[in-house]
Amino acid sequence: MPDFLAQDLSKKFERRQVLKNLSFRYQSREIVCFLGASGCGKSTLLRILAGLEKLDSGKLPFDSQKQKLSMVFQEPTLLAWRTGLENILLPFELEKSRLSSPEQQKKSQDVLDQVGLSASADNYPDQMSGGMKMRISLARALVREPDLMMMDEPFSALDELTREDLQSITRKIFVQTEAIQNIFFVTHSLTEAFFISDRVLVMNVRGQIELELVLNFPEERSLEFRNSDQYRQSVRDSSIQIRKILGEKPPYL
Repeated sequence: MPDFLAQDLSKKFERRQVLKNLSFRYQSREIVCFLGASGCGKSTLLRILAGLEKLDSGKLPFDSQKQKLSMVFQEPTLLAWRTGLENILLPFELEKSRLSSPEQQKKSQDVLDQVGLSASADNYPDQMSGGMKMRISLARALVREPDLMMMDEPFSALDELTREDLQSITRKIFVQTEAIQNIFFVTHSLTEAFFISDRVLVMNVRGQIELELVLNFPEERSLEFRNSDQYRQSVRDSSIQIRKILGEKPPYL
């Protein structure tokens, strides 16, 4: 399978150099995780990949204006006056989809089922927990069957059990949805990066990729995998090296 190359990406805001000659490779049908400490430029990189920020210099392996993209932000950003189902239908309205209303309704209900929230289709955001809102946000990103999905620390504000559940759902949906070529996922959580992704790219404080890890894990990852020796040992083996890059004190091992 051929590699895609993002080459020498640089971005500066006024006097602050956020990204400097950043390059990385990846393959189709991978979840690529950008792991890094706060302020290292990972969210800026994701916005560049999504076409929301312009590069100062460098070359991307795709044209974001010609790709079908979806983005999941740190906050669910739901419209308070629309139900869960109506929020999921919003992308169809914004792009003036040619799908008939029944087709749109079916696709929206299907993704609600995928994220495990079909019973809350008629609820408004103020009737939902934080985890439920994020499921709606994830469903809204999936409903257009995007080529590329960008996910910017979407589960960081959730409790541990909800976060792990949504990691599992995201991984399962990606494996089962061939239309999605890649998910680019930003996190500062080592365990999240290792569970959800196929390739982990660790960013240093200078806005560069300092370490690449290609994970030879099963495509489908269950609760049993999360508790497996393979997963736990992989996290443990990489922990000191990664935390040194992140500038964090290693945990007891």
